[in-house]
Formats: sequence, C-alpha cells, structure tokens
Amino acid sequence: MSENRALVKDAYCNLAPQISESGGNIYSSYMKSDLKNVEQKDELLDMERIYSTMTYVKYRIDDKELEAQEEYVMEEHPTITDPLIFDYHMETIEVAGDSYLVSTFTVDEDGSFSTGENRCLWMKIKNLTKGKEYYPMQIEQLDSSASAPKLTSLNGRLYLTYLTGGNTLGLLDVSGLLEDIFTGHTETGADLISADVCAYKNADTADQNWY
Repeated sequence: MSENRALVKDAYCNLAPQISESGGNIYSSYMKSDLKNVEQKDELLDMERIYSTMTYVKYRIDDKELEAQEEYVMEEHPTITDPLIFDYHMETIEVAGDSYLVSTFTVDEDGSFSTGENRCLWMKIKNLTKGKEYYPMQIEQLDSSASAPKLTSLNGRLYLTYLTGGNTLGLLDVSGLLEDIFTGHTETGADLISADVCAYKNADTADQNWY
C-alpha cells in the first residue's frame, strides 16, 4: 500500500516542490519563504519584503527515511551576496559512472524586481558521487532576459531548454557538456577524440572561472 511521508514540516511556507531520483535516492527541492512580516495578501508577491531561498532534502527510497536534513541552496555570484533565485529547476544525471545533481536558475542582475531585462541564466553542477560542488556556470549574457529554464531527461541524456528575450528558445545538451568537461570524449562520426580534462577535474570548485 502507498503511504504519505512528511519530508519537511516547519513554520515556513514551502512552495513549488520538484523531485528527481539518482542511485536509490529521491532529491526533493522546494522554495522556502519566511512570511512572518506579511500582514496583507498583496504582500505575498512582494519579493523584497519576503526572504525566500531554495532548499532540498535527500530521501532514501529503500530505507524509507531522510538521509540528511534539508540543505539550503546558497548560490555564489560574482557581484551579488545571497542573490534572489528565480526559475529554479533541478535534475540528476549519470555520466561516466558518476551521478550529478544539475540545477538551473535565473538571477535578477540589476536588483530591480520590477524589470526582467537583466535576468541572467546560470547552471550549477554537483558531483554526488565525489561530493564536489562547482561554482555556477553562466549560460547566457547579463542582458539576455533569460527565463523559464527547464531540465529534461530523454533516453538517458539531460537537456536544458530556456527562453531569451521572451521569444527565442535555447537548447543545451547538458550531458554532452558534462562529458566534454569531465571525460574528455567528444563523438565525431565513428571516432572518439580524447582531450586533457585534468584541469577541470582538479579545478578549484570555488573559482568562478574554473570552467
């Protein structure tokens, strides 16, 4: 029989849940908002009044229990401390025997939530197998007006789709990107071309220019 399990129960408002599976674990992400200063309904949409951040928990399927307490998604940024994250989406994928947690999100680069022209698209990679989390990668230019990023797994490969300018659809083969960075194999016809990827594998994960 199926059963319900409360993954998170606290005094905050938890919104927009997502789930992904890897290695017998379910990763559930959601937005956590502190509503203690909200007095009117219209204040629920005031992102400058409400502090919100993304979090996720890891749930072991076989044992039917949480493997760790919730983890806050604190994204690094070159110029903004604790940036407000929009359009967060995450998925897991396996590449060359390692499991990766990939997350995408947009950041309002000018700090004005009333404008959308300065939304930039970022992607963060975490190697779950080796426990290495890399500084976010900038996918689009600062003035691209990026929005609606979505990670989709198709036939064992992971793809990122997103909009720029409100009318241009972008597509990125995330599996191919991870293969190029961490395995050094690029398929060209029937041949496999090896590249030296030691610089990526041994990179300082806190360096914003690691890639």
